[in-house]
Amino acid sequence: MARRKYLKGTQSAVLTDLFGGEVGRQAVLRKHGIRAKTFDKWMQEELFSAEYYERLRGTCVEGELILAKYSPVAAARLIELTGSSHDETARRACIDVLKHLRAAAGESGKDGPEGEEMGEHSELSVEVAGRLLAVLAESKGAGKRA
Repeated sequence: MARRKYLKGTQSAVLTDLFGGEVGRQAVLRKHGIRAKTFDKWMQEELFSAEYYERLRGTCVEGELILAKYSPVAAARLIELTGSSHDETARRACIDVLKHLRAAAGESGKDGPEGEEMGEHSELSVEVAGRLLAVLAESKGAGKRA
């Protein structure tokens, strides 16, 4: 028996709706009258699963591009929020900035955002850096008391 080289029409439509729509898996399956068990069987088929994972990879790449495009805007807004008049908002923004600095330092193999190792992040204003340090000191103090 020859193996088919193309997805069935329904399979293709399901994948198109899964990766192109705003609705979830169950809604797509319901729309096409497909049972979850049938979808699971399709996932066992080499052709269907290969197409599924290829579309999934493409979606992930698109997401990474969107994040890369808007991350400078988000970072600038986060820095603005560290000066919020609402103490809790400012505190959470400071914590988020510290988490991002730590993650960035971890990705580059550094121990943390300290001293000269901060590199590109050393452009933080003295005021923002002071707020960040105050939140860090507060969190470390709370950790010792717990």
